Amino acid sequence: MPLRIFFLGLYLALLGTSAAVAEKARFELKGRVLLAEGRPIRGILPEIRLEGTRFSFLRRTLARPDGTFKFKKIPASTYQLTISALGWGEMRRTLEVGPGTADARRQIEVNYVFEPSRRAGSAATVSTTQLSVKTDALKHYSQALKRLEKEDSAGAIKHLEKAVEISPHFSSAWNHLGTIAYMSRQHARAQQCFDKALEHAPDSYPALVNLGATLLALGKLEEALATNARAVSLRAEEPLARSQLGLCYLRLGRPQEAEEQLKLAKKLDPGHFSGPQIALAEIYRRRRDFAAVAAEIEEFLRYHPDSPRTGQLQKRLQVTRDMLRQKQ
Repeated sequence: MPLRIFFLGLYLALLGTSAAVAEKARFELKGRVLLAEGRPIRGILPEIRLEGTRFSFLRRTLARPDGTFKFKKIPASTYQLTISALGWGEMRRTLEVGPGTADARRQIEVNYVFEPSRRAGSAATVSTTQLSVKTDALKHYSQALKRLEKEDSAGAIKHLEKAVEISPHFSSAWNHLGTIAYMSRQHARAQQCFDKALEHAPDSYPALVNLGATLLALGKLEEALATNARAVSLRAEEPLARSQLGLCYLRLGRPQEAEEQLKLAKKLDPGHFSGPQIALAEIYRRRRDFAAVAAEIEEFLRYHPDSPRTGQLQKRLQVTRDMLRQKQ
């Protein structure tokens, strides 16, 4: 079975996280995946994964032959939707689920033009070490994913811990354990898990970028800088690694380098769940470029209308506009 992975969100504290997320109103997501010429992918049914960026959440399904797919009872939050097609690669997009993106029936409709990854087929490449994972460990890993689909993080942890007990070199299981710990703000535990994942799979981009986020959360800025720079070197086209590298530079007092990375993150995915606009707004605030500050906040709010910090950002936007008027 293919080894599935989780990616962490950069601004967990900024965007908000709470166990109460799952108690909010639920929504239905309807989507369709087509190629650029307007036809569905033939000969294979793409897998669609919906993963939480603020809390542990996973749903999976296969697209129908016509490219359509559906997820029901999705809590309001920010997600990463991944479309995987064997032999083609995969693509990821940030998805907002909430009143600001849904219709009166609490339904959201999305359409995606599938853009084959430059790493097409790379998802099927697994190291020899990972190929030696024992069957029983893989079974527990599979059960852990099913527990996550039922929003049962505690059950998932038990199966993942059993998986790494059976096969201590099971990198993907360690990565999942680290992700759940990070989402629960257990950052020290998360670092231990990601370190273990990288010990057995040094070139694992998921574990590396997740470790980069964890080191940022722990305030280990120099280590975070080196880790996120390596993640960028592995996958220069990934907006998450760019965003995290940009934040490292910003917190280390290197705003020009931060701006470069954050702009690249926006170019790769303007609505990315890491919210590069917020860090850019801080850079421009320090420069007293209030027009640029307002533009970044406005852009963030367009992509994330239901962010837990919408009210706070709207107030900041109003203050910024007032300062602009005073300068005129």
